[in-house]
Amino acid sequence: MQLKKAQGRVMPVMLTCEGVMPERWIGYAKYINHLTSSKAELMRRWPNPESVLQAVGSPELEPWRQSIKDAREAYGISLPKNAWLVTLTAPHYPPLLSECSDAPACLFGLGDFGCFDAPAIAIVGSRRPSLDGLRLAETFAYELARAGFVIVSGLAQGIDTAAHKGALSAGGRTIAVMATGIDSIYPAINRGLSADIANAGALVTEFLPGSAPKRHHFRRRNRTISGMSIATVVIEAGVPSGTLITATAAAEQGRDVYALPWSINHDQGEGCLKLLLEGAALATCPQDVIEGSCWSKPISVDTDAGSYDDSRNERHQEAGGDVSQIAPHPETHYGSRCARGDDDFPHGSQVLNDEQQHLLEILGDGRHCVESLAVAMDADIRSVQRLLISLELAGALRRHRDSYCKR
Repeated sequence: MQLKKAQGRVMPVMLTCEGVMPERWIGYAKYINHLTSSKAELMRRWPNPESVLQAVGSPELEPWRQSIKDAREAYGISLPKNAWLVTLTAPHYPPLLSECSDAPACLFGLGDFGCFDAPAIAIVGSRRPSLDGLRLAETFAYELARAGFVIVSGLAQGIDTAAHKGALSAGGRTIAVMATGIDSIYPAINRGLSADIANAGALVTEFLPGSAPKRHHFRRRNRTISGMSIATVVIEAGVPSGTLITATAAAEQGRDVYALPWSINHDQGEGCLKLLLEGAALATCPQDVIEGSCWSKPISVDTDAGSYDDSRNERHQEAGGDVSQIAPHPETHYGSRCARGDDDFPHGSQVLNDEQQHLLEILGDGRHCVESLAVAMDADIRSVQRLLISLELAGALRRHRDSYCKR
């Protein structure tokens, strides 16, 4: 597979360069991004704010001119250093996204817009994933990045964060598509991660500087995530969820959708099972996505679970951390799940407190040791051990040697 770039188009605009008037470009983008048709044609005829302002003989452009003039007062915003804007008619606009009928006319960004030219895989999922989901997201992103793909996700907490981190851990590139303006990071907890992404990929958004994270922004953001990618991998998702919106958008855009299989008793996996029933491709390991995408660069032999853990341990040691606190690398298949039978379920019922419920959510459908659960909960081991014992006595989970799983 090879992605082609169109030739003879304008380059991205560096908004913070001397001589550039960013507020004019913001007004230019505000008008054109809200059009539903003829965007590319209009931008080829009037490729910049100056051309629109000077087209006084074209009364039909008056709303566009007014948008540019109004932005002078409305957007006294301090843009991040090296912020840029790429238009639908620019060579570095994401080529697959440009094929979508509702592609944003302008994208604001930070980082390397050159990464749009490489094949991209979207990895998406729940904001409240299980520990299994987090590990699988990081593993898929890590190995797909090592295979040469750019990883695209939405910078949200949970699966998105794990996907971005997995790509960065592999020394790969990742793109975060935001539901805010380029000058605002949401959630705020990911500010540090966003800086790392800008250094090893790109942050992009179609929303104007100063835009807050509004509900309808996320639906638009999700369509951009899938539109930039040759395939979308759904790691873990409930029903309903924004993740399913992304998967639906990918299918509407003619892109492949992959979903991981989960137990029917795992609520956050219900969306994945729904997608599989509707025809999504089954993915049990990153190689399934690579082969399904007809990508010729295989995962190198040193990217197995052992080498992944070794590299994580090395990085953690360099940071002065204790390797024993690193959670083990997840298996990328679902062959070892807890067997369930009628007599496995506890008799009667017992109300669980918030801490117990939270631990069960993190536990997911896999088996995990006390140490990895303590890391995931950011709690001390003794506290987690007390919770595990209380849940075991309540009949909510069972112990297998040095690990635990839900009944």
